[in-house]
Amino acid sequence: FLLFVSFGFGIYVGLNSAIPLQFLIYGAISLIIASLIFIRLNKTASTIAVFSAIVIIGILWATIRRDYFPPSHYLIQAGENPEKRMGYYGVVLERLGRRDYLVDACSLRVDSTFSEVSGRFIVKLPYDPEYPPQDVTLEYGQLLYLTGELSLLKKGTNFYVYDLTTRAIEKKSPAYVYMNEKDTLKVVGKGFGNPILSKFIVPLRAKIKGTIAQNFRGVYKELVEGIILGDKTGLPYSLRQKFSNAGVSHILAVSGLHMGIIIGFIFILFSTLLKGNYRAAVIPSIIGAFVYAFLVGLKPSSVRAAIMTSIFLLMFARGRNIVSFHSLGLAGFIILTINPAELLNPGFQLSFGAVWGILLLYPVVNRFFKKIFGVRRSVSSTYSLFSISLAAQMGTAAFVAL
Repeated sequence: FLLFVSFGFGIYVGLNSAIPLQFLIYGAISLIIASLIFIRLNKTASTIAVFSAIVIIGILWATIRRDYFPPSHYLIQAGENPEKRMGYYGVVLERLGRRDYLVDACSLRVDSTFSEVSGRFIVKLPYDPEYPPQDVTLEYGQLLYLTGELSLLKKGTNFYVYDLTTRAIEKKSPAYVYMNEKDTLKVVGKGFGNPILSKFIVPLRAKIKGTIAQNFRGVYKELVEGIILGDKTGLPYSLRQKFSNAGVSHILAVSGLHMGIIIGFIFILFSTLLKGNYRAAVIPSIIGAFVYAFLVGLKPSSVRAAIMTSIFLLMFARGRNIVSFHSLGLAGFIILTINPAELLNPGFQLSFGAVWGILLLYPVVNRFFKKIFGVRRSVSSTYSLFSISLAAQMGTAAFVAL
């Protein structure tokens, strides 16, 4: 867990500073060599050198992922003055809001000439209720042709404000493409992107949404989609604000509770089908955890829950004790290694803060209430639930205050 904290601190520094790569590389190598030298002479000095090296590696990794663009990147191919209206071919990766989509660039048209490119950008559709046309439904894996004006992100990020720049950096997008009502938007192909997502996850998600639409109407449909799939894009802002003011917005965020219900059902089902063979039920349960994480869009809270659940099930199958702090740290380390900018996501901060608060503070808070109210079952179950909620709130208090 301390390794994750060190790595996360390095990521934070790397995202908010501009330290030369040569200095970081030499620093990391020097600290690793120092830790090996001191491992027998002075264990304390060796430990300090290891944690310092991990901080430097975190800074280095965040700097590389933030600033490095390959020669094929569309910003480089766009030329010296990229902020102009151009044509793009790209694959839809994710819906970010009512009118915002994350797109993976494939081809760029500059001065009537197309060239193959790479990189991501966020498309912002016009604020026109009739745009896009009703016969155009954007979803993962579609190949689009669109025109729009490329707008580079402002330099610098604010860790404490999740604004347009912060969101774009988290999604590995260095620019937005703004469209107006006169711009072109066409779906020219389907089935692109990851084949597992386009051929399995997307149809399954569409089927679940179709089932919800058959049984619910209006805002209730959007609410159920938010609870089950974590999709809040259809919910009115006023309703989301009411959830937030009431302090129950976590109901709309996919978390360990959702994952626990899904995996618990799968585990019991396969344990029953396999005639009580609990170990054999572990693998389908882990697969189910990650399928559900993909269904809800790989939100930080769902990925954390899937990783921690998988570690719990594997340790359970091998008959070993589970150290929750280690599994929490490993989950955070994996997420930040894949995408350092997830540290900027409020979902990441609140999810890990809440679990950290429960693991660290729940025993203390629960013992406090036990001394006051005693150990009677009728009372203990009530204050235990309250203790979990209070510990989670205490764990996220700093992030909420900021």
